Amino acid sequence: MSTGEQNFISLCFELLLAKYSQKKIVVIDDPISSCDSHYKNKIIFIMKMILKNQKKIILTHSLELIKLIKYQSPGDINLYFFNNTSNENNGFIQVNKKEQEVLLNTSQIVKLLKKDIFKEIVNQRFFLISILSFMRGYSELLGKDDYKNELTKLMHHSSKKRISLSKIYTELFLEGIEDYFSNEIEINTDEILEIDINSIQILKRATEYKILDRVLRYNLIYLFLRIKSEKVLIEKYIKKNFKSNLMFGEIVLKSFPQHLDDQTEENRENRIFFLSRKTLINEFNHYENDLNIFQPAIDISDSALLKEKKEILLKLKKL
Repeated sequence: MSTGEQNFISLCFELLLAKYSQKKIVVIDDPISSCDSHYKNKIIFIMKMILKNQKKIILTHSLELIKLIKYQSPGDINLYFFNNTSNENNGFIQVNKKEQEVLLNTSQIVKLLKKDIFKEIVNQRFFLISILSFMRGYSELLGKDDYKNELTKLMHHSSKKRISLSKIYTELFLEGIEDYFSNEIEINTDEILEIDINSIQILKRATEYKILDRVLRYNLIYLFLRIKSEKVLIEKYIKKNFKSNLMFGEIVLKSFPQHLDDQTEENRENRIFFLSRKTLINEFNHYENDLNIFQPAIDISDSALLKEKKEILLKLKKL
């Protein structure tokens, strides 16, 4: 039996035990772990049927799970963002209905980007930079390869060309209407590196879209760290041997090779350091598969990101 099948059978027994328990509330932790889509749908269905007389608190990092629950039980869920980190806003923080719709439905985030988001933006330049990775994935979905390729260049240090983010955003979301941007906003990678990532405000402080505001700030920081890391590694270790199509992991391995005869402890430490941060500074910037813009804000806290940011910038400074 696969791990998913074992988990499914085990969970069925646990749900039956819970059904005949006298407890009125059942807490379930990430029930779809290691399951394929077939079993994921089954699990949500049996939870709904077996525990129909009990309240359920389901803990998860997976937006996919929340979407499955929402679609099988429309109007039957309350969504909370749970945080338990020192010096942060902690506890069960309820997600308002408006943001809940945006969180769980890609068409709603696209609808928001077409109009209402402009009432929330305080810095158009930062907003466009923070949303460019989503624009890249959306461009691919629409088959607009020219825009996708332009935006891809901005996600790598190898390009110095200034690209009009306002033009691309207007074409993707505003159907060519240009009234939303006060001026054309062009940017290149060097200009992204001039941003003070310790002081970023994109949406209004009192915005209804708290999680979106969080993820936009995170996206800008991730992008900055990615470009900064590529810049330092390429200029110090690769230089003329650099090829523009290298992925971040390949840049790290070219900078700190595994096959050196005189392998040093410093070389190994640097390689491990950057490869262990590869997800943070590389993969969180990509939304080609499901346009899941909100996942980064769920996967990491403010304080954890601050710690990672400090460690990465300190390592780059030492190099």
